[in-house]
Amino acid sequence: MSDSRPWEIVTNPDYFRGILGNLVSKADGTVRFGRTGYGTWPNYQIETSDGTKLPYRGNNHERDPQAPETGYEESNLAPDIFDYRGVQSLLAACLERSR
Repeated sequence: MSDSRPWEIVTNPDYFRGILGNLVSKADGTVRFGRTGYGTWPNYQIETSDGTKLPYRGNNHERDPQAPETGYEESNLAPDIFDYRGVQSLLAACLERSR
């Protein structure tokens, strides 16, 4: 695992299910993961085509009240971008790792 790919060490599939739950209401949304911290429940940000940035806490999947209105700092986000289908693939990989 690279330090900038924290989602690769997540072992609880419910984490990805929570992201999918938040992403489902944002039809054009994509997800970027935070790359700071320990990676157990990485914070993430949903970004929509109109430029809206919605930062979420990874441990509870609620909006991060400490994040600025403009979302997380770019330097704290991994460059990888995932759409709904991409997060489904991450969920499938997590399920495979947990077997």
